[in-house]
Amino acid sequence: ARNWKALDDGRTEVRFDMSTDGSLFVAFREPTRSKGKQSPPVKAQELLSLNTDWSVAFDPQWGPVAPVKFDTLIPWNEHANKAVKYFSGSAVYHKSFTLPKVSKGATLQLDLGQVDVMARVTLNGKDLGLLWCSPFQVDISSAVKSGTNELEIEVTNLWINRMIGDGAFKYKNIYPKIRDGQPLPANSKRSTYVFQFRGRNSWEKNDALRSSGLIGPVRITIQAEGE
Repeated sequence: ARNWKALDDGRTEVRFDMSTDGSLFVAFREPTRSKGKQSPPVKAQELLSLNTDWSVAFDPQWGPVAPVKFDTLIPWNEHANKAVKYFSGSAVYHKSFTLPKVSKGATLQLDLGQVDVMARVTLNGKDLGLLWCSPFQVDISSAVKSGTNELEIEVTNLWINRMIGDGAFKYKNIYPKIRDGQPLPANSKRSTYVFQFRGRNSWEKNDALRSSGLIGPVRITIQAEGE
């Protein structure tokens, strides 16, 4: 721990700066004669902003067939394209960036900002793990390199938006011989907008869509000691 002190009654007081929904383990491995430690706080300074010019590849079975360009990061549910607006599933964000010069051994983090609802980060082909709660941050020091870097973020949302989107279309008129809840025949062509058939409608077409996708702001930060 960076800040701790031994109290007169045998207890140890440890102070942490934690972000919302953050968690950690505290382990005392060995006895010490020290009465405490006070270190300067660690601050994250923005090194690079990554909020523009993303290419997003949606699952072509459930969304747009070709990748969609996001000039700026916005929620899927606010997109003008209905195939994006009502999309539910996983989509992969891709972006190339050039890392500014940093000192050797610097600790760099990728901060995704707001994500709805979870994300898997891959940098230069290295899987950096799944982020499923805030803060959506991951240490990229072991994967980032000087020069051009290739970043992929696979984002998965909830199923709700797809159900709301399908509620706006009457598939009985498209497939009159299919009853609610029954699967389509193997030789049937899927409607342009209808993707699933339900025996029970939990969500209706006028329900509010859920925020989805990578919303950001996305940035790379470098850790530095501050006052």
